[in-house]
Amino acid sequence: MFSNPLSRDASAKSKVALDFASAALRSGNRLKAQMHLRDRLAEDPTDADALTVLAQISAEDRQIEDATVLLRRAVSADPRPERRLALIEHLLKHAGAALALREFEELPPNFRKKLEVSGMEAKTLGLLGMHDAQIDTYKRMLREQPNRAGTWMNLANALRTVGRIDEAVKALKRATKLQPTMGQAYWTLANFKSYRFSAPDIAQMQQALRQNVSLDEALHIHFALGKAYEDQGTTRLRSVIMPRAMRFAHGSWIPRRSRSQSRSRTRSRTALRKSSSVSRARGARRKILSSYSGCTARGRRSSSRSSPVIR
Repeated sequence: MFSNPLSRDASAKSKVALDFASAALRSGNRLKAQMHLRDRLAEDPTDADALTVLAQISAEDRQIEDATVLLRRAVSADPRPERRLALIEHLLKHAGAALALREFEELPPNFRKKLEVSGMEAKTLGLLGMHDAQIDTYKRMLREQPNRAGTWMNLANALRTVGRIDEAVKALKRATKLQPTMGQAYWTLANFKSYRFSAPDIAQMQQALRQNVSLDEALHIHFALGKAYEDQGTTRLRSVIMPRAMRFAHGSWIPRRSRSQSRSRTRSRTALRKSSSVSRARGARRKILSSYSGCTARGRRSSSRSSPVIR
């Protein structure tokens, strides 16, 4: 949605134009908002705030080329790194990673090393297939802030992409140590053919499920547990883990909660089902469910064979 990027040194006329444009947008009159902004730019073509807001409106109207030109003009008028970062976000979304990477190189070194900026650059490098540079970026980020589980997870994914499985496993183990409820990390470990969950791993996953984990994290942990029990050749996979995961994947299971939290279970479940974020996650759940169901079916036919996994 539209945000009003008033700069501290903006002129009074610029503030008035932006306020009028903001009011017009709130009332749903986009054409009037554009008219106010274009009138302001006719007076001052270098008003970076007006250029940025007009670019946002153009992007929302799917006029991507116009929005790109306007944002580049804004960067030329106001070379602050925050302004260029807005251009980078736009390019990543609409124009491609190659153009965005060029803009990263124009950022000041200190600003470029900020965690959120480095994360964006690492993602861009990965999109371009520059995985060695992506890995180096994640490692530099972790040298500065080693306790970020999400960055360890991202590093593991990059390492897995280039086949450095042992290093990826170590990174994932570090992530689960820092954040024991990170279900995606356990699920990724389960997809490594060479990895077998140890007894402490299983205990850690069971303990994580006793906490107030999110729905998606709980789903990933259940399937990782299923893989762990299947590797052990126990019957717990079919008798406990898979039925529970099936119920959960179809929305009929809620992670364990305290007694006071359980009183609102029905209301919470209803709200979660209506939540757009849960709706978007259902496709991913079905994909995990179908892929793992195939593994267990093959496992039942031959208990001596390990489950097919993603390398």
